[in-house]
Amino acid sequence: MKKIIAYIIERSTYFLYLLLKPFFGQKYLENKKLIHICWWFEKNRLLIPKYFIGGTSPPIVSTYAAQSITDNSAQLYGEITDQGDAAVDGSGLVISETLVNATPEIDGTGVTQIQHGTPAVEAFNEPAVGLSAGTNYSFQAYGINSKATGYGGVQTFDTTGGESASVSPSASESASESASESASESASESASESASVSPSASESASESASVSASVSPSASESASESA
Repeated sequence: MKKIIAYIIERSTYFLYLLLKPFFGQKYLENKKLIHICWWFEKNRLLIPKYFIGGTSPPIVSTYAAQSITDNSAQLYGEITDQGDAAVDGSGLVISETLVNATPEIDGTGVTQIQHGTPAVEAFNEPAVGLSAGTNYSFQAYGINSKATGYGGVQTFDTTGGESASVSPSASESASESASESASESASESASESASVSPSASESASESASVSASVSPSASESASESA
């Protein structure tokens, strides 16, 4: 007898469901599930018709690339493209240092939650402030309904500044010092080479003078003989 009653209820409510679906939509009807009838089915250990039970899908969310990145802030972007099986009642973004938590979620380790003021099926953006310079961050958008929380996938970015920027002056000084040392060494070597060449030139001059001196007596003898 119970099975016959269950069949009658199941069939009649199913046709009512099909009749109202074009006007109210499937999600609305599933969210307005027939609690008392569900209880009757459970009490009698009968299978509850699937269209009596609301769905469990979270909002569908997308995360977009960060913009306006500075040493300690960035503008984060996300979008809820579908509310899921219930109205959206919360949205925003979660962010963390990648080395601490590469997949940030609400209440996760090292995670900062940035709530969006008016949750809805829409695109939104919020600023992330108080960040550390020269640091890699991971973030993702989220959406919440009464069924579950949906996330839009992780995006990453690097804040500007940090150690790499502060090292540059030192590198420049080192390059200048190296250039100065190289120039000094080159000048010293050139001077040394010039100095080592000078004695050779002096020796050549001395040899020429000696040759001239040795030739002079012969010239004198020739002059005497001619006389």
